[in-house]
Amino acid sequence: MSTPSFVIAARITPRPGIDRVDPAKYFSGAAVRQAALDAETAGAAFVLLDDDLDTAPAAGPAAGRLSALQTAAWLGPQTSSIAVVPTLRTTHTEPFLMGTESASLDWATHGRAGVLFAPSLGADAAANVGRRATPSADPAWAETADVIDVVRRLWDSWEADAEIRDQATGRFVDRSKLHYVDFSGTDSASEEFTVKGPSIVPRPTQGHLPVFVEHTPDAPLEALRGAVEQADVVLLPAESVGPEAVKVLDWNPSACVLAVIDADADALDPEIVARWVQVGVSGVVLETGPYDVELAVRAAAGVVPELVGTDESPDEQSTLRARLGLPPAENRYANA
Repeated sequence: MSTPSFVIAARITPRPGIDRVDPAKYFSGAAVRQAALDAETAGAAFVLLDDDLDTAPAAGPAAGRLSALQTAAWLGPQTSSIAVVPTLRTTHTEPFLMGTESASLDWATHGRAGVLFAPSLGADAAANVGRRATPSADPAWAETADVIDVVRRLWDSWEADAEIRDQATGRFVDRSKLHYVDFSGTDSASEEFTVKGPSIVPRPTQGHLPVFVEHTPDAPLEALRGAVEQADVVLLPAESVGPEAVKVLDWNPSACVLAVIDADADALDPEIVARWVQVGVSGVVLETGPYDVELAVRAAAGVVPELVGTDESPDEQSTLRARLGLPPAENRYANA
């Protein structure tokens, strides 16, 4: 893995009726599009888009949500250098669908995409979907680890050169470059689920999209261990990032650890960031309102160059894997 610049990113999901966001601008996509463009102008590496399966915390016509993944795919062609990282909820969503949609997202963004896998632990989400009871943290995160495993297998089920488009023989793919996936896992209700492959979407542009997981207060860090061990990027709360980063890097030494910081409440102190860097933190994700994102990213960038010596402009051709310093993704089935 190469050594990346200190990563500065932003969580930009506007909430209709909140954050000074007019519901009309939210549902048209205008608010999130402008926030993404502002973050790109300021030099952010990626924007993180939240999602959930409950109803939004607002009344009336603003109670709905935009799909994070579909919004990310829509933003891809409208941006040039910034990456998009939507949240995919593993508890109530089909794993095969997550594999194909994320691969399509990578094609739509030309490799400027990642995915954050997270369970739905709230009672509102369970009631809204209506398929399962509210899960506890341990089985829900164990299911998430299984989902990450099978999604990576689906990405690998097409070799990079499987698509041949041979007009002479009428073959679109080389069948020897497609690989069968036969996966069995356990869901959050302790029931078996199976996924068969290969995928119906060619191997993503990056091979594997960078896989993110995030530790939030609704689960102990230990519940995430299986997912952390398979992740490329682990997001940790700023208030506990020091000791948690040490534990995460013990479980997964190659992980890119990012601190999630409330940019509205916490100034990015150079001494604090320097201590984070010493324990292996590779960057920050700024949580801020959609109209404050450019200012927040620029303020963070003003602190970071003194600590890690980077003021480089992003390469518009860079994939998110390259921006994060991740190595090329190997295919587990090729030459097996």
